[in-house]
Amino acid sequence: MPIERDSVRAALARILASKPFAQSERMRRFLQFAVERALDGDRAALKEFTIGTEVFDRGQDYDPRIDSIVRVEARRLRRKLAQYYAAEGAAEPWRITLPEGSYVPEWEPPATAVPAPATEQPVEPLPPVHVVPEEAYGKLLEGRHFASQLTTAGLRRSVRCYNEAARIDPQFAAAYAGVAGSLLQLSLFGAASPAMVVQDATRAIYQAFRLNPNLPAAHLWRGLLKAVHDWNWDEAEVDFQRALELNPNFTPARVFYAATVMCPQARFDEARAHLGAAGLIDPASVHLEMARGMVEFFSGQLESAEGAFRSALKMNPRFYGAARLLAQVLATLDRWGEAEAVLQSVLPDSGGDARILATIGFIRGRSGDAEGARHVLKKLESAADTGYVAAFDRALVHLGLGEISTGGALLREAAAEHEPWLIMLHVDPLYANLRNEDDYAWLSDRLFGNLEV
Repeated sequence: MPIERDSVRAALARILASKPFAQSERMRRFLQFAVERALDGDRAALKEFTIGTEVFDRGQDYDPRIDSIVRVEARRLRRKLAQYYAAEGAAEPWRITLPEGSYVPEWEPPATAVPAPATEQPVEPLPPVHVVPEEAYGKLLEGRHFASQLTTAGLRRSVRCYNEAARIDPQFAAAYAGVAGSLLQLSLFGAASPAMVVQDATRAIYQAFRLNPNLPAAHLWRGLLKAVHDWNWDEAEVDFQRALELNPNFTPARVFYAATVMCPQARFDEARAHLGAAGLIDPASVHLEMARGMVEFFSGQLESAEGAFRSALKMNPRFYGAARLLAQVLATLDRWGEAEAVLQSVLPDSGGDARILATIGFIRGRSGDAEGARHVLKKLESAADTGYVAAFDRALVHLGLGEISTGGALLREAAAEHEPWLIMLHVDPLYANLRNEDDYAWLSDRLFGNLEV
């Protein structure tokens, strides 16, 4: 249909010259490639591998299961098209879209035109089923049991169990995903060096994807890695959404998506919606209560946050991560004695966890007990002589003492190490005294400077 082809090409030219696309050569190349191939009837070229090599200059060793460049850029392209049709292209008679889950563009003719007949999409065969040996599966369940304790010791034991499951069955994708998940959670606890975690977790995620690219847990943990260590928000979002496409009932994906992508960007209503959906499936989840508490705390709903963190601790009294945030809520309410009492109650189970100690130091500093705060600081510095102590934790005590310059310098050091808790920079009251400083602006640009809105 020459008239349709000419009309679509004219519409494409107007899009490429528009404001959302004029400054984005990569988006222009992507859209033009997709539309031209679709007009030529070459749907076979509109596969992830071909787009990656033809449009984004990936080599022949490009593996779409590992490198999500095409999925990320497709998401950005859909967003830019929506921007165009909401403004410059509002009166456009022909509308070009890229449907979710596809790289084949579609175009809507004016309402009076007769739509083209639909063409059938080929159905890809299902991968062969892998039968996991009973012994390996038992180790996986053992690993999940220890991971559910939500302690440093439990997470370390879970890594050993998952590794044993993978040793028994080297084709067991879920075991590698389990390794990645527990390592990343150790990093969130501040109990492991980000450099080591990123290296080992990336290797485990790669193995999981190599064995099963449609494993929801592999997408979940890669999304978490992209969010909390790489600060690559678009790629993180693509992975979390893919995990939920593969399994809409996969509650950990909703929980971590809400907590580590939506919360840092203050997208609290979206986060509540995801957590509400997760609560319908698994209302007794400790992770869910923790995430609810984070959303309420970071959005300023302190009473609701206190209730959620107390609920998490009731479910698992040893979950000292929830105790730490409960203490922060109480400190924000000037209930200093209660805040330290909560932390002291979990300190024995935490094994002297550096982040719990640092939060005690922060609370003491903020409440006027400078001597007590400096005592904690000495403990942290001593612990750093024999093991890993995050720069974030030392910064926390200095911020509590009002030593903004020293705290800011340590947070820059934490950013160089890609420490995960920095993602809450824009929403956590911990950073309140830093927000008018150059260090805050520098950190904000480092973490969120590449975020497309």
